[in-house]
This record gives sequence, structure tokens and C-alpha cells, in this order.
Amino acid sequence: MRRFFYAVLLFVAFVNNDPSRTITISRSYGIYFPVSSLVFLVGGSVIVLMNLDKLLRMPKVLVIAGPVFATYVLLKIAVETIAGEIYGLSDMFYTAVELINIILSITLAYCYVSSLKQKDIFALQPICYLILAILCLYYLAIVASEVVLPAVKSITGLSIAIDSLEHGVPPRLGYRRLYGPLGTPPSLGFVLIPICGYSLSLFRLKPKLCYLATFVVSTILIVLTGSRTPLLAYMFLLAYCLLVWWKWKGILALTLSVFIVQLVGWNISTLLPLRINLFKSEFYLDPRRASAFLACYKAWLSSLTSFFFGVGYNEIALVTKKCFLGAAGLICRFEVKNTITKYGFLPAGGPHSIFNWSIASTGLVGLLLRCSFIYYFVWRAIRRIGRFFYRPHSELIMSVCISCVHLFTGDTHTSYPMLMACWFVFYIFALNLLSVPSRPGNLASIYNK
Repeated sequence: MRRFFYAVLLFVAFVNNDPSRTITISRSYGIYFPVSSLVFLVGGSVIVLMNLDKLLRMPKVLVIAGPVFATYVLLKIAVETIAGEIYGLSDMFYTAVELINIILSITLAYCYVSSLKQKDIFALQPICYLILAILCLYYLAIVASEVVLPAVKSITGLSIAIDSLEHGVPPRLGYRRLYGPLGTPPSLGFVLIPICGYSLSLFRLKPKLCYLATFVVSTILIVLTGSRTPLLAYMFLLAYCLLVWWKWKGILALTLSVFIVQLVGWNISTLLPLRINLFKSEFYLDPRRASAFLACYKAWLSSLTSFFFGVGYNEIALVTKKCFLGAAGLICRFEVKNTITKYGFLPAGGPHSIFNWSIASTGLVGLLLRCSFIYYFVWRAIRRIGRFFYRPHSELIMSVCISCVHLFTGDTHTSYPMLMACWFVFYIFALNLLSVPSRPGNLASIYNK
């Protein structure tokens, strides 16, 4: 089963390197089906059908965030249609694909984790190595196509053609941002945080050099994303590790680190790109995300009905569908343009957040259903926070907790279902770790009974 999961992951990565690879279903209705999404749907469905018996034991919180939420949205659309709301064929198609992707990403991850030996903390290593290998090779391919290949052309005079790998993202940071083939820079950072936490949780075990290399590679890739949210999440994870590993020494080290960063950072801040400059207000406040939040917030509070049930999918979630096919699993070839709604300005990426997307389109009820897995995990982690000093591999648990907050500010949940499935693998594994009673003693003893 796991080999099939890896095969689907590799196929999605392969077909996702070219965003123009789509299957035209209907030009007149604007329905295009990305090939990568087709691979995910077919491969994921086969894996789920192979493991139907395991789904009966799936945690309730995942059922609520997946099938229950999807059922709620479909019923809501049916009621809105009866009330006179207009949903075109393309609206229904992309909504259906989006909801199927949400359900599949959760069930696919559960099938994967349920095939592991739950007491084997090393079981996640293969998926970590595969994701890192895909991202490293893809980044090297981008560098080769933009640096090495032109040099070879100029030296040899040969006419060499290669497909564009840039996905339309210019190197604004002074280097080519890590982009694809599994997702955009923020989305990739989102799944790299648990990989960092996993490698840190194993660092005290042997072979240390292997886990250190995994951590270093993950760190480099997070920096290469050039995305603010992963960078902040990474800093929170490191701060937590300092406190857990060295306690009062960690507090001292953290204090000194902040002082040094403040002292040195102000002097070199003018040399840093604006996007990753910690000392500029633009690092913390993105005008596009701010406008998306204000528009969704206004939509949510526009009426008593919208407060509980939202303004509808066709008002917020689908409003940018013609230029952003995130619902189908991929940024596609269509022109990117901003949208003015009756609630305010929405950037080309749409709501830009799982919070905005849920609260505006489906209301408070939809937010509680869709984000139940986030609230549940964070609540359970906070309940056990006082015992984290004695909990084996708490770094992985905290990294998932931090990435839950990261997910709250991004739109990975609808845009890249295979990447989301990989994240849910870490989520479910960490959820199982939380159920193990914490105790002082041998770090790996509870996994080797």
C-alpha cells in the first residue's frame, strides 16, 4: 500500500511540473481538468478502495473535517439553488472536485498511517526522504535550466530546448524561489515544518548524522521558499526545541539569540529582500491577504444567515475560479487577475486562507466543521504542554501544532491535495503520539515494547 502511495506521489510530482497540462472537458462552460488532479483522484481512490475496512476506525475528528463537512456544503448548495442562487456547471464541477480532494487527502493519509507499525517512530523516514528528494531534484532542474543550460548553449553553440520549470514565479528575492512540483512556496513550507520537527525529534537517537542532514536540507528548502509564514513557523519550532532540550540554558540561549538578531539585524536589514526582512512591517502584513481578510470578514457579518451559514460558495470560494484552478489541484494556464466583489477586493488567489475560505463561504458552522481537526489537535497538545518535557518526540508534535496554525493562514487545503495528504500523514502519526501516556525515562522505550 505504501509503495502505491509513493507511486502516486511521484506521478503527481511528475505531471505537476507543467501547469498547462489539462484535459479539456468543456470550453464553452470553462471546465478544464488538470492531469495532476486526475492522477491524485484515480490513485487515491484505488488506495482507499484497497483499505475500506480501515476507514471504519478513522478518528471522528477526521470524519467531521472531511465527509461531514462535504455533506454540509452539498446540502447548503442545494438549498441555495432552490432559493434562486445561480451555480453554473463549472461551479458545480470545481466544487465537487474540491470536496472530493478534501475527503481523499484525509482518508488517503489515514490508510497510509494505519499500514504502519504505530510503535515504530522511524516509520515516517521514507516519506520524508521522498518529499525532500523530489523538491531538491526539482530545484536543481530549475537552476540547471536557467544557469547551466544557457552556459552550455553559449559554449557549444548548440540549440537545446527545455520546458519552462518556473511556474511563472520570478526570482524576486535574488534567487529562484522553490516552487513546485508539489505546491507553491507557502504550501511547501507548510509540509517542510513537520519534516523538520520529525528530524529534530530523532536527532538524539543514532545515526545522528543522518537526522542532522535531514534537518539541514529541510531548513535550506524552507529558506528557498522565501515565504514568510514558513520562516516564522520555523523560528517558533527552533525556539521550542531550545526550551525543551536545555530548559533554563535554552531560555538563556533564546534571549541571547534574540538580542544578537536585533543588534546585527538592524544593520543588515537594508541588504535583505523585502519579502523576508524581519525588520520591515511588510514581512508581517501582506496587503493582499489583508484585503482578502477584510472582504471575507465583511461577507461573514453581512447578515444573520451568513454569520451561521456563510454567503455561499459562488460568492467567495469560486469567485476567482476562471483564473485560479486551485479547487482542481493546480494553478492553471489562465490569466491571473484580481476580483472586486460586493464585499470588497479579493486578490487573484482568492480568500488566501482556510479561515477566510470557511468563515465567509460556509459560516460559523462550516468553520467549526472544516477546521475541527485543527482545533482538536491544538487543544489536545495544549492540555499536555506541561508534560512535553518528558514526552518522547515532542518536537514532531509541536511542529504539527505549529503547522496547524500555519495552515489556518494559507489555502493549501484546497490547492494541493497530494501535499495535504502528506501533511495529514504527519498529523495522524502525531495524533497517535499524543495518545501515548507521557513519562520520563528512556526516549524510545514506549515504541519498542
